[in-house]
Amino acid sequence: MHCCRFVVALTATAMLSFTTVASAQPAAGDREFQITGGFFLSHGDAWTGTAQGDLTYSLYASETLEYGGRQLVSYSINDPQEDVWTGSTTGFVNYYPWSANSESKWRTYVGLFAGAAYSDVDITGTAGPAIGFKYYFRDDVYFTTQYRVEVYFDNLDAGEETTDFQDANHVLTFGVGFKFK
Repeated sequence: MHCCRFVVALTATAMLSFTTVASAQPAAGDREFQITGGFFLSHGDAWTGTAQGDLTYSLYASETLEYGGRQLVSYSINDPQEDVWTGSTTGFVNYYPWSANSESKWRTYVGLFAGAAYSDVDITGTAGPAIGFKYYFRDDVYFTTQYRVEVYFDNLDAGEETTDFQDANHVLTFGVGFKFK
C-alpha cells in the first residue's frame, strides 16, 4: 500500500510542478518519448506480483495520427515457483478522433499494435487494441495512461515451473512523456 501512496504523491507533485498553460495539439513531424510502468502485488497463500516498464518512441504523421515502437519488460514474482521475465517489442498506430479542439490539454486515442512477445525460453507474435489518454502539463510534457490487450499468436512459455500465458495479457501503464521537434 505504501508503494501506491508513493506513486500518487509523485504524480501529484509532478503535475503541480508544471504550471504553465499547455496546448496538446501536435503538428506533423513532432516526436514523443514516453517512460511508463505498472505493477501489482497479491498476497494470499503465496506472494505473486508483476513489475513492468516500457519505453515508447513515436512520430506524428498528422495532428490525429501517430505511429511508433514500444519496448516492454516485465518481471513476475511467482512464490513459491520460479520467477520469470517476459517482454514484447511492438510497433503501433494511434488515432486521436477527438482532437479538433487545439486548446484542450487532453488527448484521447485508440490504437492497434503488433510485434513479438518473448521470455527467456520462448517467443511468439502478439497483437491487439489499445486505448489511452495524455494530459499535457506544458506544451512538451504530459502524463499518460494506457490500457492494452496483448493477444498471443501461440502460448508463451515462461519457464519450467510456471504456467503458460494462455490467451492474453491485460496491460495498464502510467507514466510521463515528452514531445519535441
